[in-house]
Amino acid sequence: MKRLSPFLLLLLVACQTESSGPAAEAAAARLGAATWPGLGYQPNIVWLVTEDLSPNVLPMYGDSTIETPALSRLAEEGIVFERVFSPSGVCAPSRAAIATGMYPTHIGAMHMRTINGYPPTNTPPYEAQPGPEVRMHSELMRRLGYYCSNNRKEDYQFRRGLMAWDESSGEAHWRKRQPGQPFFAIFNYTVTHESRIWAKAEDSLWVEEDLPVPVPPYLPDNEVGQRDVRRMYSNI
Repeated sequence: MKRLSPFLLLLLVACQTESSGPAAEAAAARLGAATWPGLGYQPNIVWLVTEDLSPNVLPMYGDSTIETPALSRLAEEGIVFERVFSPSGVCAPSRAAIATGMYPTHIGAMHMRTINGYPPTNTPPYEAQPGPEVRMHSELMRRLGYYCSNNRKEDYQFRRGLMAWDESSGEAHWRKRQPGQPFFAIFNYTVTHESRIWAKAEDSLWVEEDLPVPVPPYLPDNEVGQRDVRRMYSNI
């Protein structure tokens, strides 16, 4: 398996008073929800997803090229995972694994890519079709009474079921939940996607024009390579 995930996940568990106490208990009873073992309440969960962002370029993993105050604060106040593995070197199969808890090879989602307008070259279009026993994690959390929102990228290699989300759109937000209802909310950020290096090539940089940057050994260490790496840091 790949050591560096094709997209970085920042998972925040917010133990807010809204999801504990009388209001939450009433909501849980109304929704048939169960509390998490050992906690006695249902924590709110915010999941931030960024793409093509290697841990090697972030301060919490030892890089000092730029400062990331918000991300660094999350790391300081939370948990930094040092042993994270991905079942695939590209985003869509990895997203299928995260969504289902299964290897992409087990559900036919290992090829990049399906059903989104960019089929593999010289290969007939197809889509993965997980078996009827496969459920997305959001569907299971909805059964526990959670309000589940996804904003907004899906790209699971398969068509998600109607029960996967309360809302999956560019307007999805936990604020739309019922009062006292615990929430599981995903927000996907694509600004660090590899395609944004050339897409933003003419934009102003958020870092110094001559910022010294570490160029990976698989890229040419010349003006072009350094420019692209600066753009990557600027997008962060």
